[in-house]
Amino acid sequence: MFDRAVSLYRQNALALFGIVAVTALPLALLQYPVTRLEQPQLDAMIRIFEHPELANAHHIPPAFGSPIALGLSVVLTLLEYLAWAFCLAAIAEGVAGVYRGSPIEFVACWQAVLRRWASISAVLGLTLLALIAIDAAAFALVTIIVALTVLLAPGSLPLMAPLIVLLALLMATLTPALLAMPCVFGFYAGTIESLGAVAALRVSFARIFTRAEFGRSVICSTALGALVFACSAVLDVFAILGLARWTALYVLVDAATCTLLVPFVGLVLALYYFDVRIRHEGFDLESGLERESVAGSLAGEPAYAPTAYLSGAERSLVARFLERRNGFPPARRQAIAARLAEPVRKRVPPELQTLDNESLLERL
Repeated sequence: MFDRAVSLYRQNALALFGIVAVTALPLALLQYPVTRLEQPQLDAMIRIFEHPELANAHHIPPAFGSPIALGLSVVLTLLEYLAWAFCLAAIAEGVAGVYRGSPIEFVACWQAVLRRWASISAVLGLTLLALIAIDAAAFALVTIIVALTVLLAPGSLPLMAPLIVLLALLMATLTPALLAMPCVFGFYAGTIESLGAVAALRVSFARIFTRAEFGRSVICSTALGALVFACSAVLDVFAILGLARWTALYVLVDAATCTLLVPFVGLVLALYYFDVRIRHEGFDLESGLERESVAGSLAGEPAYAPTAYLSGAERSLVARFLERRNGFPPARRQAIAARLAEPVRKRVPPELQTLDNESLLERL
């Protein structure tokens, strides 16, 4: 999937840059005044790195001492999350176009996202609410454990402290990691499958939290998370070395990094989404039904010649279905078989029309 993402990135670089830049540039303009408000704190942090003996000085300004700066930072963070959601959904729509045989197009991708903006926003909002609720529950649990320890066995508090800290850290890191992939799949389901927010999240959790798929989703999200963290770390290092003192340059570099990085992240996530749907739901068969010619659309697939009742493209789809049908859920298997058999049933002799869908496809 990473290799395929690199190939698609190279072939559609301008369209992908445009999809992300249309949100990255306005966010950069909004980030500039917020960064200027936070500049005293950034300068103080840099001074501490350069002169550790100042760490206890009382003149260092507190983080987010200004309510205006705090409010603007929260609003900007939410806007960044929303922009990422829209960009990821637009890139996934472009990849869906590639599966249908068309290139990634800026206008078509954003038209699809704007049609489904409410569903995408709702998926993001529900995920953030779930994250806040889980973190609040974890904080309440830690507070109860500490209170009971103080009341019943205060002497054991030093022994319990490392376990309590470990529990808090696990909840703070594992919860976003477990919710991230279903949230992204929710964006895609809302955009590509036209589902509402609740239905999109329900389908996404059902696709990921299975014995066959959970491990692969963790590997994919971990690899992408490491990539994003590494790029952010490099930018932070440059900030500490002095780039943050030139606010405009820092914001510009941050926007450029986002414009270069988000397309690749979006391509990998979209390819993984379609990989899940292809292996478990036969998405490639459905997309093949919507195209005039699918013969040879997969690498190494033979080119099927037409027969009396099937075109070469239809034979290709039927062959792929019969090879993979045992891996589909029963309802999905029946639905795909019905769609494949329906246009052909009217062409065959009467003795074949009485067969059920899969038996008809096997005979053909």
